[in-house]
Amino acid sequence: MQAKHALWLLFILLSASVEPCLAVVRPAQHSLEGVEILVNGKSQRIGKDQTLELVWGDRLQVKAAYLSDAEASVDIVNLVGYRAQSGSADDRGTELQSDRELNRDWSHDGSGRLFRVNVRNKDQFFGRVYLHFSDPELVSVDLEINGKTHRYMAHDDIRLKKSDRLRLASLQANFPFRPDEISYEIKPEDDSGAFLLLLFRHDQAFARLRMLISPP
Repeated sequence: MQAKHALWLLFILLSASVEPCLAVVRPAQHSLEGVEILVNGKSQRIGKDQTLELVWGDRLQVKAAYLSDAEASVDIVNLVGYRAQSGSADDRGTELQSDRELNRDWSHDGSGRLFRVNVRNKDQFFGRVYLHFSDPELVSVDLEINGKTHRYMAHDDIRLKKSDRLRLASLQANFPFRPDEISYEIKPEDDSGAFLLLLFRHDQAFARLRMLISPP
């Protein structure tokens, strides 16, 4: 009789130890085909395990994820490193400004540049894509001086007179030019009398051009 009780107790203990294993993530029946992301308002589609090249300051919006079975649904498309104010793990439909709203400490490889977008349901992982961010870089800038436009390359000196009227007309860079994103500041370089033209995308300075100013 005692042996029967012992066997029954052993059965209960084994059952209790096995039950948690039933909660593990099930293998996904469908694989990820790709993720659609709006970058500065333009749609980009990335295939599974592929990397989308971006520039810090780009505006992003995760639009959708696509599985091998078009009828299958996705619960969560999560950009790791972004925390929505709502607290939701699903980041679809939310526009964010990358240089202000991505936490670089959560980058995939610790570089502060490579980020994951994970696609999953509560108990199934379908796959991921990657976003890689480069620093903004100036190619050339168009300055309107006394009503006439002049183009300067990123390392050119700008020669002006004190009486010249200056306006930033446009620029060419590794990101699209939007006047509302760009500002500039002019400040003394040092005791030499030269000045620096600093260009900013949002709050980030990305170019410095030397200005040599002569008397009127």
